Amino acid sequence: MRINEVKDFLKAVWNSGETIVLVGHAGVGKTTIVKQVAQELGYKVHVVILSQLEPGDLMGVPVQVNGKTVFSRPEWLPDEPKSVLFLDELNRAPLYVKQAILQLVLEKQIGPHKLPEDCVIIAAMNPFTDEYLVGNMDDKAMLDRFIWIKVQNSMVELADYFRGKGYEDNKVMAALLTLDQLKVFNEDFSLPRLSPTPRSMERLLKISNLIGHLPIEQQMEVYSGIVGPEAAAEFYRRWSGTFIRVEDFLNGNVEKIKKAHMIEKVLVILKILEKPELVEKVKIWDIIKNEEWAAVFRHINLDKERYALGFIKLKKEFPQVKDIYKD
Repeated sequence: MRINEVKDFLKAVWNSGETIVLVGHAGVGKTTIVKQVAQELGYKVHVVILSQLEPGDLMGVPVQVNGKTVFSRPEWLPDEPKSVLFLDELNRAPLYVKQAILQLVLEKQIGPHKLPEDCVIIAAMNPFTDEYLVGNMDDKAMLDRFIWIKVQNSMVELADYFRGKGYEDNKVMAALLTLDQLKVFNEDFSLPRLSPTPRSMERLLKISNLIGHLPIEQQMEVYSGIVGPEAAAEFYRRWSGTFIRVEDFLNGNVEKIKKAHMIEKVLVILKILEKPELVEKVKIWDIIKNEEWAAVFRHINLDKERYALGFIKLKKEFPQVKDIYKD
C-alpha cells in the first residue's frame, strides 16, 4: 500500500482491537503516518524500540511492598486512555521480547501490567532483504496474530510531504528525481509467508466489514496480509462470484480478466502452464496488457520458491517476458 492508502486503512480499523504490522523500507514513513492518524483521532503515541529492550524493561523493577515482591510499571507502557503503543523494529527484537509482545497483543497485558482497554497497538519493521540485519519471523503463532501490511513509497505523496515542510519546489523535484533515478520508488519485497487458520479467517471476516468502502485492490492487500495471497484470492473469488477460470482465457473473456485481481491471474496462468496442450490454445499475451504482465512477473518473482517452475515455463513459452521483466 502507498502511504495515503495506509492512512485510510488505519482509520478504518483503528478501534477493531487487531494489531497491525507495517512492513516497509527505512524512511518510508511508517512512524510518521501512525503519528498523523493518531493526532487526527486524538490519541497519544508511545514509541518503543523493541530491539533496545532488556529483560528487566519488560516486567519492571521488582520492589518490596508489605513483604511481597511486586513489579513497578515499566515507563514505556502507556496507562492513560486514548494511547497508541507503537512497537518498532519487531523483527530485530530478541526472542524473549517477541514472546512478551505476543502476550501483550493477545491479552493487552504484560506480566501484571495491563494496557487501557482502548489502547491501540501497532508494530513496524523492515522487510526481510539483504539490506537489513533482521531476525526471522517464522513463529506461526505470531504470524497468525497480526495483520501484515506492506508500506511502499509514492513519488506524489512524498512530494506533498516535502512541500508541506516548506521546501522549495526546485529542490523537492531534484530530491524526487534523484530517488527515482536510484529506483527507490520501485523497491519491492515479500511479506512473511502466511497461511490461513480458523482464527485468521475470522479476523478477515471481521476486518472485511470495516474496510468495505476501500477499493478492492486495497482490500485484497489487507486480506493477503491476514491469510496469505492464495487464501485471500480464493475467499474473494467465492465471496464475489466473479472469479476467473481457465475457460475465461480459452474463450478470450478480456473484460472479465481485466477486472480480476492480480493473484487470480497468477494462479490461473500457472494452472494453464501445467497443461502444455492449453498453452497453444490460449493467447495469454494478447489477452493481458503488457503492464499487467509486468505486474504478474513481479508478483511471481517475489516468491521464487513457490512459483519457480511456473516462472521458468512463462519465460520459455513467452519470449516477450524477457523485455518486460527486465524493466
